[in-house]
Parts: sequence; C-alpha cells; structure tokens
Amino acid sequence: MPLNEERWSFWLRTVSCVSSGAARASLFS
Repeated sequence: MPLNEERWSFWLRTVSCVSSGAARASLFS
C-alpha cells in the first residue's frame, strides 16, 4: 500500500521535525 507508506513517512518526518524543534526550543529557552 503506497498510500499507507506515504502516510507513515509523512508522520515520521513530522514527529522528527517536531521533536527536533522541541529539543532546540528547550535548549534555547
């Protein structure tokens, strides 16, 4: 299922982006 795989990669990218952003924010705060 390419659609499912696409959704998974999208979520993984979003989660990694959010977690890295949160880590950066906690680092700078």
